[in-house]
Amino acid sequence: MKQINLILCIILSLFLGACSQKEAENVIKKDTDKEHQYITQERPKEPKKPAVPTDNEIQEKIIENQQYIDSQIVKKDGKTIYYFTQERNLSNNKANAQYYRIVLGTTAKGYCAVQDFYSNGNKKREPFIITVAEDCSSLKGFSTDELFKTKITYHDDGDIGVIIYYQQEKFYIFLSENHHIYQIDEIDVAQQKRIEHYIDNKDYVFGNEMPNSIIYSFSNKQIQDIYMFGIDGKEDYISHHDFNNKRLLVWENGQTNLAEIRKYDEQDFANLQNNAQKQIYRMIENYTKLYQTQQQ
Repeated sequence: MKQINLILCIILSLFLGACSQKEAENVIKKDTDKEHQYITQERPKEPKKPAVPTDNEIQEKIIENQQYIDSQIVKKDGKTIYYFTQERNLSNNKANAQYYRIVLGTTAKGYCAVQDFYSNGNKKREPFIITVAEDCSSLKGFSTDELFKTKITYHDDGDIGVIIYYQQEKFYIFLSENHHIYQIDEIDVAQQKRIEHYIDNKDYVFGNEMPNSIIYSFSNKQIQDIYMFGIDGKEDYISHHDFNNKRLLVWENGQTNLAEIRKYDEQDFANLQNNAQKQIYRMIENYTKLYQTQQQ
């Protein structure tokens, strides 16, 4: 089970800069002076993975998004173009540009409808609306000030990189690399929860073996629980990081009602808690703001 906790800290380290390898190995320490303690606790249910959209479904979402953007434009443009360098700065030199943006038009509220392209002419993303008046040239990595039905970004070779859409206070985020969707994230705005699903237990960006899924739950901006579902060797496991009671519960080998209690190293536990609250919650907070923008 040491591997389970190492995996979690590696995940936080890769995505969040949460801890070093040494810290990762020390996040959880067994109490070697006592027999293992058990508690009667029902085995949690693994979350169901959302269905990966088919090519036809993606095309339908592209059309739906385009129709939505077109319906919001009251004054067409199509001639205004902004050029950007590799560092994402505005440039007057078209020859040195890595990206460019075409202003499609403006909405009744004065917002810009735009679409971004790579310098080779391939789409960088599908059209969207920037909900900041007179800010047509804003090229941000992530913005809560956007309107869309489905957000789709592309790699420069034309392969899809990210698909994002929202439904009933949930965002569904599909991450793709080399024509393969390898991870799905759910951001539950109402429940303040993030669920990571790994399609084939492999992170295609970093090359690490991953658990099946991870759930992060928050309340009043504080992390409450982290659940990890996966396979350690040939054995299935579920780990529950219970931050309220400062303990780790583990189910192994199909255990259904008894969970083993593992002990935390207090300082490493605090580091894990603080980083989860700063980084994971920040993502939930951003998507909450983005969802509120979509209700305009």
